[in-house]
Amino acid sequence: MSWGSFGRYLLGSLSGVVIASLMVALLCGPLGLAMPIAAPTATAAMLVYNFLMTRWAVRRRVAAV
Repeated sequence: MSWGSFGRYLLGSLSGVVIASLMVALLCGPLGLAMPIAAPTATAAMLVYNFLMTRWAVRRRVAAV
């Protein structure tokens, strides 16, 4: 793993914390969902987001031949 990959992974992880917090605030606030519904919904969305961001961060680049 390169430093670039580590930086992308760190960026994805830190942005995930912000996005999850905003998602819970949006679901509980303006949308009026209860926390027992909002938290699992945000968790499921973040599972997909984290998978995609980690895949982007650590993907192996194949050199053109």
